[in-house]
Amino acid sequence: IKTAAGDATLYIVIPLLLVIYLALLKFSARYPELEVDDPYNPVLELPETGPTVKVGLYFLLPIVVLMWCLTVERLSPSLSAFWATLLMVFIVITHRPIQALFRHNRDLKEALQHGLMDFFEGMIAGARNMIGIGVATAAAGIIVGTITLTGIGQVMIEFVEFISGGNLMLVLIFTALICIILGMGLPTTANYIVVSSLMAPVVVALGAA
Repeated sequence: IKTAAGDATLYIVIPLLLVIYLALLKFSARYPELEVDDPYNPVLELPETGPTVKVGLYFLLPIVVLMWCLTVERLSPSLSAFWATLLMVFIVITHRPIQALFRHNRDLKEALQHGLMDFFEGMIAGARNMIGIGVATAAAGIIVGTITLTGIGQVMIEFVEFISGGNLMLVLIFTALICIILGMGLPTTANYIVVSSLMAPVVVALGAA
C-alpha cells in the first residue's frame, strides 16, 4: 500500500482500519457476550475456544498497527507503541456500544458507561502494575551500571566463550537458561534488560568472530 499510495497511505490505512474494526465487531456481535469472571468463585468450566477467539478478534488490531509502524513506517518503538496504545484505548471505549448497536440493544448509554469504566479500570490496573515494573527496572539499571563500570562484561564474554568453546548455539542455550533462572524472580522487562546487558555483547562478539 505504501509503495503504491506514497504520502497518501495514511488517508487509506485509517479508513481501512476503521472498516475492518467495524466488520470484526459486527462478526463478533453474532456471538453472545462473554461473562465476566468472578474472582471470588473458582473456575469450574472453561469457555469454548472457538467462540471466545471469534468474539475478541478485533483486539488484534493494535498488534497489527504496532507491526505496521515498526516495519512499514519505520517509526521508533516508543512512538509505535504510542499509536498502538491509542488504538487500544479507542477500542476499549467504543467496542461495547458498537456491539450493542449491532445486537439491536437499546441500552447504548449503559454500554458506553461500561466502556468508560473498562478504560478507567485499565488505567488504574496499569498504574498499579507499573509500580513493580518500575522498581525492578530501576534495580536492573543499577546492575547494568555496575557491569559497565567494573568491566565484568568483558569477563563474562571470556567466561562464556571458554565454556561454549566458541559455539554460538551453546551460547544461545546458555543465554536461554539465564533468562529462565532470572525470570523466576524478575519481571519480564527487568529480566530482558539484565540478560541483554550481560549476554548481548557475548553473542555479538561470537557471531562476528
